[in-house]
Amino acid sequence: ASRVLKTAAFADSTTYSETATASRSDIKMGITVGAFGQDNQDGSLTAQSIQLNPMFRLGSPPGQPIQNK
Repeated sequence: ASRVLKTAAFADSTTYSETATASRSDIKMGITVGAFGQDNQDGSLTAQSIQLNPMFRLGSPPGQPIQNK
């Protein structure tokens, strides 16, 4: 994969987030998670990573990472 360097501009409306290591016990009923991994033939997913309370860009379907255009 090739790497592209870009300059980022910050606006007053820019939002910031921070990630931290979590564990299975941090997943509670009612929170939103994003699961990413391998699809199984039975329709389930074997997660390789899970994001707790992920932030998605408006218009991104749930479960899909933010796509840079």
